[in-house]
Amino acid sequence: MTTRVLVTIPAPVSALDGPFEVVYGPIGSASDAEALLVGPTDRVDGAVLDSMPSLSVVAVAGAGTDAVDQDAISARGITLVSAPEATVVPTAELAVCLILMVSRGVPAAVAELDDQTWPGWAFDHVVGRGVAGLTLGLVGYGRIARRVADMAAALGMTVLHHRRTPSEEPGFRAELPDLLAASDVVSIHVPRTPETVNLIGAREIALMPPGSALVNTSRGGIVDEDALLRALASGHLSGAGVDVFVAEPGIPSRLLGVPNLVVTPHIGSATAQARAGMAEEAAAHLLAALDERRGRFR
Repeated sequence: MTTRVLVTIPAPVSALDGPFEVVYGPIGSASDAEALLVGPTDRVDGAVLDSMPSLSVVAVAGAGTDAVDQDAISARGITLVSAPEATVVPTAELAVCLILMVSRGVPAAVAELDDQTWPGWAFDHVVGRGVAGLTLGLVGYGRIARRVADMAAALGMTVLHHRRTPSEEPGFRAELPDLLAASDVVSIHVPRTPETVNLIGAREIALMPPGSALVNTSRGGIVDEDALLRALASGHLSGAGVDVFVAEPGIPSRLLGVPNLVVTPHIGSATAQARAGMAEEAAAHLLAALDERRGRFR
């Protein structure tokens, strides 16, 4: 019997060509599918799983699986896989892009052009900071953070990192407050879990040096948005770059138009190369999971 695979992302997946019947469409398009390949924001909960009784594998075309009810997956014995490698380079690129934009004061400079208030070149006008010689603190040290570390080091930054697992690597800081206090720029690279919600709040931001900057390209909710806005308004933080938000796509208006805040609409993985790679990587892991399950239950 031909295996049916439901794919919800709007792109053909060549890795699935062959002995599969591939259905492209929204969740619910193929209730008898044995495998499901979804985008990172497609909600897969108990109701979805109950509507697909033959499902044995769920693949997410992205690094994060927070839109999937993992308790419901585990309870039904379904295998969950993702695509962590394809998002590494583009997300790291965006993090470094935001670090540069915030450090150089690009948002305020562009705002002057938009408002038609730019007075022309002046020796002491819209003067930011070059990143060479600054210290970058990475909260989390997985694939993306390590790529950011390499890129930042190439720009002349000193790189520190904090993670829960003790490390012998240079730049490791066992305590988060120590990392925050030592960093000119802090970049967030942890998944959203119950333990990391509001990991960076008012108390943590207060530990950062006056005039420092904060960047988040990981997940919304890890940084307290209201605490961030207060720190930007007071000048304690010179700037921030945010690509992810608590409630997407409903970005609060209070986060828009802030002169020292760069906001982007969750585009960390938004390159043509990455999106194709996310689909193919997820499909490859889906195929491997199907093969493994068939071998296990044969």
